[in-house]
Amino acid sequence: MSNYTPSFVYMIPKEILFNPKLTFVDVKVYAMVRSFMDSGRNCYPTNSWIAKNLNVAPRTVRASLEHLCKLCYLERITIEGRRYIKTVH
Repeated sequence: MSNYTPSFVYMIPKEILFNPKLTFVDVKVYAMVRSFMDSGRNCYPTNSWIAKNLNVAPRTVRASLEHLCKLCYLERITIEGRRYIKTVH
């Protein structure tokens, strides 16, 4: 996962894309998480990796993830002691 070069496209639900409560960074973080989710809707890249590939600070990613979780677009889960993000939509 060193270079983020997806060969696929994910739709962003319009309720996320046009939500005035979300920043452009929030939408980009959501899209990044969604692009890496598995069949169980779990996402595995680290916050630092997402930050590096979106050219933002890790604290910006953490803030966006918290905001997206607060609005119930994402959910934090724990699997075998490790924390992951899961998409709700």
